[in-house]
Amino acid sequence: MRHRPLAIACRSVVVVWGMVILGTTAHPDRPEVTAPAPDDDRKATIVPHREAASRAPEQTPDPPREEPSSPSPMEPATLTRVGSADVERGSALLDASGSFPALSCSYEDFTSFREYASAMETLGGRFVVVRDRAIVGGVNLSTATLTAAPGAGGFSPRARDYTGEPVLEFLTLSVRREYGVGAEVMLLVPRHIDAGLFGAIARSLTARGDHHGDYREFRARYLRGPDSGVRLAVDRGIRRDGSSVPLDWTFDLAGIPG
Repeated sequence: MRHRPLAIACRSVVVVWGMVILGTTAHPDRPEVTAPAPDDDRKATIVPHREAASRAPEQTPDPPREEPSSPSPMEPATLTRVGSADVERGSALLDASGSFPALSCSYEDFTSFREYASAMETLGGRFVVVRDRAIVGGVNLSTATLTAAPGAGGFSPRARDYTGEPVLEFLTLSVRREYGVGAEVMLLVPRHIDAGLFGAIARSLTARGDHHGDYREFRARYLRGPDSGVRLAVDRGIRRDGSSVPLDWTFDLAGIPG
């Protein structure tokens, strides 16, 4: 029953940027992004977690029984190390548009989208407004206000698109009044985070005699880490032939060299 709210929740999309440039014809002072076509297999998806207020009331559980101790989702038994070489290798994968499989992630371990968003901002993520492929403004979720657009330097070319996220409905009217009906709210994450993830996943596959090019998608979960940190658990990969391969890698996003 836990997954039903996820199934009926809206889905947001991680779009793949082209190279971020500062000199464009339409917007000479704004970095440009390039969204893929709807059927582009380079996109990755984020499965939103519904706000606590929209969930069904929970029944009072029976008194807990003594169970053998086991690792908490916040404290996985092992973490997959991400080194500088992984960041360097992953950076090349980021620059090679479409060369890395889609990364489909849920944030159901967080109590709400706001908690997830706050944790990502602590890591250096920034919410921005994108219209006509250009970053035209910023968003402060804490105050529900629009801000100046941040500089694009240092951010990953894969931006998380949260169009349709219920928690952001309160910003939709303001964003589109200011920037037009085509404006969308997206999340930029530091470049070294995605580079480290891609590089470490590619390395881990190579170590098992595999290659990332044989996959079309990796499925993962954002987990709450210690001290308000964020971890990403990669649970399985989907090969291009549709077969599913179980994986067991957990990455500490705050520990990725940057």
